[in-house]
Amino acid sequence: MSQEVDFGVRFILVEPGAFRTNLFAPGAAYESAEMAEYATTVGPTREYIRTGGGSQAGDPAKAAQAILTAVNSDQPPLRLVLGADAVSGVKERLDHLTTELGQWESLGCATGFES
Repeated sequence: MSQEVDFGVRFILVEPGAFRTNLFAPGAAYESAEMAEYATTVGPTREYIRTGGGSQAGDPAKAAQAILTAVNSDQPPLRLVLGADAVSGVKERLDHLTTELGQWESLGCATGFES
């Protein structure tokens, strides 16, 4: 949408890490039924939600100020990644995508019409 709308509307996607809010307070998050098949993938997140309240590294006041800074800048980012944990996660994902793209680039590029 940010590429389709060009009349003074700006968009910012905020991608926060873990911030010390009441999100992890008892009863604040809805939990679906646990499934053994997902214990290794979803299990650590479930445990963090249950026990991590109050230990998140992110300061919500600083996050709010960062959002205001980005919104008020002349050239705000489309994506604003907040928190060292979120920045690290995005970098890991980009590294993975770069490696995977490199491994499959020649096959991907070989799909055009012959000239």
